[in-house]
Amino acid sequence: MAAEQKLVSSKYDFFKKYFVITLSVFTGLLHIGNFTFWPMESIRFYAWHLTLGLIFVFLYVPTDKKNPKRFLWLDWTFIILTAVVGLYVIVTFDTFIVTMQTNALSTIIIVFGIIITLIVLEASRRVLGMVLPIIAIFTIIYALFGGNLPGILGHRGYNFSRVIATIFSDQGLLGTPIGVSASNVFLFLLFGAYLAVSGADKIFQDIAIALTGRNRGGPAKMAVVASALFGMISGSAVANVVSTGSFTIPLMKRQGYSNRFAGAVTAVASTGGQIMPPIMGAAAFVLADIAGVGYGQVCIAALLPALMYYVTAKSISMF
Repeated sequence: MAAEQKLVSSKYDFFKKYFVITLSVFTGLLHIGNFTFWPMESIRFYAWHLTLGLIFVFLYVPTDKKNPKRFLWLDWTFIILTAVVGLYVIVTFDTFIVTMQTNALSTIIIVFGIIITLIVLEASRRVLGMVLPIIAIFTIIYALFGGNLPGILGHRGYNFSRVIATIFSDQGLLGTPIGVSASNVFLFLLFGAYLAVSGADKIFQDIAIALTGRNRGGPAKMAVVASALFGMISGSAVANVVSTGSFTIPLMKRQGYSNRFAGAVTAVASTGGQIMPPIMGAAAFVLADIAGVGYGQVCIAALLPALMYYVTAKSISMF
């Protein structure tokens, strides 16, 4: 019996591995193709991006993190429901847009709107914890029942169908944030991942060692410089910690720094990677879109604060 379970488990791992590889290649080609040889309507493209992103979340962040295969049926239920809702928007795009513009909401729009809202809340909980989903739930409750509140806290009131339809439209899940992610963030992250896989992160680490290795507080300074350089190609604090921290933290500990100090230096230095041009966090892309300016202008504006951040962090790391 144990041997059979092990065989089934290995077959599933094999299937999941090549499923993820195939889906990843398709996702990359889809996003690159949208800006080259196969442009799509923006809302349809955003629907592709949201659908694929949610599928990856449920593949990589299982229901039970300690035992990933315990609730596989639930993870795949979310994946299938995500695919069904996403493909509905993609395949029936013209009908979907006309329905939303005329407010002639059908039962299937409401049902799919409820499903995708719950799926996004669950995906947010898995990736970010409970805070953001709770805020979103309170916002939905306020939209539904805020009309009953007195004074300036109240509003004119919105019915359930309108709230769900707004969430499931270009004013909600298919709006500006997902558009910025699909049109800008993904391509920059894809470029950063390519640089990391090609060995560019190792070059930055070597540069950091060469610049600071012999100075006072060299290991800590090295962590700051390495994080600044890696932040230029990642825009992610988490990726920065994982990449640079794997060699800077052990090096600092070998030089006598405490575990807490080594971890603190790496965390502080890596956080600045989100504001280090040219590849910054998602907020920079949202800012460019909302402000109506080019992303290059945001990079120029962020350069001086980012450099000041790292100069300060490098100075503090000496002590």
